[in-house]
Amino acid sequence: PPRRRKRADSDDEEPPRRRKREDSDDSGPPRRRTKRSGSDSDSSPPRRKKDSSRPTKMSSGHSAGLQTGTSFSAAEAVIKEKKKAEIEEMVRRGEDGRGGTVYRDADGRVMDKEAAVRKEWEDREAAKRVAEAEAKELRTGRRQKEEAEERRREAERVKHEGFSRRITDSRIEQMRREVIRDGDPMAGYVAKKRGPVAGSRPVYKGPPGKPNRFGIKPGYRWDGVVRQNDFEDRVLAKVGLAKGRKEARYKASTGDM
Repeated sequence: PPRRRKRADSDDEEPPRRRKREDSDDSGPPRRRTKRSGSDSDSSPPRRKKDSSRPTKMSSGHSAGLQTGTSFSAAEAVIKEKKKAEIEEMVRRGEDGRGGTVYRDADGRVMDKEAAVRKEWEDREAAKRVAEAEAKELRTGRRQKEEAEERRREAERVKHEGFSRRITDSRIEQMRREVIRDGDPMAGYVAKKRGPVAGSRPVYKGPPGKPNRFGIKPGYRWDGVVRQNDFEDRVLAKVGLAKGRKEARYKASTGDM
């Protein structure tokens, strides 16, 4: 619908606008003034001055900063030639650039090469002897150690004795009697008379236990009570029955001969 035109004498609902008087004071915040084009003042942060003391060469010998491929290749060739000349000069003077090997002992004292090599060889041989002794000690049982100790004591006694030995020497005769030889009918009697050997395992001496397939004897702490199931009995019975049947068949096949 067409809007109604306001009358000239109609009331305006908008608040009246203030007109700025030329002589009025401005109490607002100060405004930044636009810089003039011809002004020499510059509000940008201060620029760093070029430091002439900073290195222009890197540790590799190349120049710092951006470079072209041609300039880098040329600089690389110059650096290689310089290094090559330095190495040739060191070789000419008899220097290898690494210095001679300095040998030191355990306390840090300087020693010559021959002494160092000799000491290294001695240490290696000593370590080898210790390792062999430890391996031999692990392979040797208690009985072998006792026999070796007895031989050592015998050799010590013989060293202080006279040169000759008589057949009537009681100690030599006792040593011969104590030796158990293979096939000797008295070996069992002598072993029983001596008793258990020191360091040997105890043996069960009670009534015999139930037989088994492997012939294993009871332990020395067994109290005579059978705590196993009847599996071994059934196995032995089956084996015995098979042997009996085999023997019966053999006798039946050879009975008419």
